[in-house]
Amino acid sequence: MIQAITTKDEWGDILKQSDIKTVIVYKHSSTCSISREVLGRLEKGIADGRITDPIYMLIVQDSRELSEAIAEDIGLQHESPQMILIKEGQVLYSASHYDITVDDMIEYIHQ
Repeated sequence: MIQAITTKDEWGDILKQSDIKTVIVYKHSSTCSISREVLGRLEKGIADGRITDPIYMLIVQDSRELSEAIAEDIGLQHESPQMILIKEGQVLYSASHYDITVDDMIEYIHQ
């Protein structure tokens, strides 16, 4: 399931969730063909049942301040598309553009 994230309060709640379990944040660009391709891969992974954890997605054009806040809070340079797995407030895995794969994401989630 892909859930939209649009506010800093939502981001704060997601970051707190990372103390309990690994969370997935996806930064998507609505104007980028690579982002569309990556989103398609994620949706396929969800439909196939390979991805069962929620993916928190923000559209960078609509939420620039939020995107920058996330980058600052976790100490990771902003990119889009960008997949970030966070556990206990720390980046467990990060990939951008064509480096984003469902297999890698699943491997890190289950560590």
